[in-house]
Amino acid sequence: MKRLLLALVSLGLMAAPAHAAVFKCTGKNGRTIYTNDRDAGKNCSQVSSEQNLSTIPAFRGGRSGGGSVSSPSTFPRVSGEEQRVRDQGRRETLQSEMDEETRKLSAAKNELAKAQESNKTQPDSVSQEQLQQLEEQVNQHQRNVDALQQELGKIN
Repeated sequence: MKRLLLALVSLGLMAAPAHAAVFKCTGKNGRTIYTNDRDAGKNCSQVSSEQNLSTIPAFRGGRSGGGSVSSPSTFPRVSGEEQRVRDQGRRETLQSEMDEETRKLSAAKNELAKAQESNKTQPDSVSQEQLQQLEEQVNQHQRNVDALQQELGKIN
């Protein structure tokens, strides 16, 4: 058993680490790219093996990035009118959810107020655990209302 373990450890130590060549090239759009394919762009030169490279691609824009990202020509397009109809449907759905969540928030606040009042007139009629659950319900409904308001603000 010891010999097998020693043999495996020896083989592991003798195995040479794998190295792939990394090249710095100029891509089709003129940007610098790093790749393991020397033919992926123009003016490719091998990067020093001691240089650390990130394998995470850079963010190229989008809504929060400020840049614009073009879609491929085969990407489905939506007309302005169709998008307005979709936005209106989304707005109506969110408003319906907002109305329901506001109703639930109001009911939860009323239930909490009644429990707190009952506890004032008859101490220990409602346990602290029940009060805490009612407060959490109010907080949850308030968070939902806030999130729905934020979503509605994005499409208005």
